[in-house]
Amino acid sequence: MNRIFIIGLMASLVCVQGQDQLFVGTRPLSMGGAFIAVADDGNTITWNPAGLPRLRRTEFTTTYADLYVMGITQSYIGIVRPFGDKLALGMDWANVGFDDGELGYADNKLNFSFGYQPHKLVSFGGTLKYIFKDMTLDGTSYGKSSGIGYDVGLLISPLKNLRFGLGLFDLGGTSVSYENKVTETILGQAFKLGIAYMPVEGLTLAMDGKPKAAITKYEKVIELEPENSNAYAYWGAALEQLGNHSGAEVWHAKNQ
Repeated sequence: MNRIFIIGLMASLVCVQGQDQLFVGTRPLSMGGAFIAVADDGNTITWNPAGLPRLRRTEFTTTYADLYVMGITQSYIGIVRPFGDKLALGMDWANVGFDDGELGYADNKLNFSFGYQPHKLVSFGGTLKYIFKDMTLDGTSYGKSSGIGYDVGLLISPLKNLRFGLGLFDLGGTSVSYENKVTETILGQAFKLGIAYMPVEGLTLAMDGKPKAAITKYEKVIELEPENSNAYAYWGAALEQLGNHSGAEVWHAKNQ
């Protein structure tokens, strides 16, 4: 029964990922995904490659989580390397997997990104992603597949403390091919806009205009990190934005 539940859960993760690519990083997720215009750390490889040249030092980032405490793991590792003041390259790897010795599942994504800043007001970037998946039962592979996708991003800074971000993900849709030559589109093209404002040093206000999607991300972070006060704060703000005042009051009680 436990294995049947895990298979169903993995299938649900695949379905969710088919609607939107798997974003990573505790900080971006705790902000409900409002990171398209922030893009100021190593997680920008996945969220908006246009932020890469704005990083002034080599950055390394990694996360690991046991999702649902059932052996379904999520791993992430990334590195960004600037080359001067205008160009930066990044590479990361993300994995969702399960393996109990009999049943195994692996969903991997490799990103190769670049970012270029021709002027202090604007920067742009692109990502080539390689996706490969496999499910095994007693060592036999079922459904091995792989494919390539593309993302592009743009950042505009009309003021020193104000940024507008644009992300176009999985241009034309990202498809994978199976060993039997069947092709399937697993990620539809997505478009995200964001704005970030830094009124004082150390404080960032960000919004991407999708509170319902943001709430889902906040709840995921709270599940993984129950003590993450930032996630509770952003969660409550998103509930207020949707007019769910009773839910926001629950958030307020939890955040005291």
